[in-house]
Amino acid sequence: MSSRAFSTTSSTGQLRRVAMSLMLLLDIIGLPASGLCEPIKIRIGATLPLTGSLAIAGNDTQRGIELALEEFRSPELALEVVFDDNQHNAKQAVSSAQKLLDVDQVNFIISMWDMADVIAPLAERKQVPHMAIRWNPHIAEQYRYTFTVESTYKSYVDSLLHLLQKESVQSVVLLTEDA
Repeated sequence: MSSRAFSTTSSTGQLRRVAMSLMLLLDIIGLPASGLCEPIKIRIGATLPLTGSLAIAGNDTQRGIELALEEFRSPELALEVVFDDNQHNAKQAVSSAQKLLDVDQVNFIISMWDMADVIAPLAERKQVPHMAIRWNPHIAEQYRYTFTVESTYKSYVDSLLHLLQKESVQSVVLLTEDA
């Protein structure tokens, strides 16, 4: 199975990608995109690090999703987002995803970074589309219901190699820092 990765440049762009992905998903499963009397209600669950050391990224993503929802208007779709805090902790992410899937009964779930590793199997079992905001596309290759929306390591490397070849660069120096 090939990787399904898309590049985004901002948090707002991320939810625009979600909305576009949802429209595409509806088209793929055969639901009409227009002419409906009642809008299709889609509940999106977002399990993010809203507290803890990575809260700044989770809160930025939440604000981006909220901004995109304000801009997204469609007579065919009524989008609702339920946010839940996973503190960027795998055990908490599992609890968060289970709550979103079982209690909140979301139709679509969003996760960030390596939390996708524990959420993808849950989304797969429930057959709920899962958008993983992460560079590594391997999770999307392992699970049918998971796709990634950030540029992948491979796409960065491929683009860099293409640029280096185009500029006829003969040597490259890499600097790293020990963590």
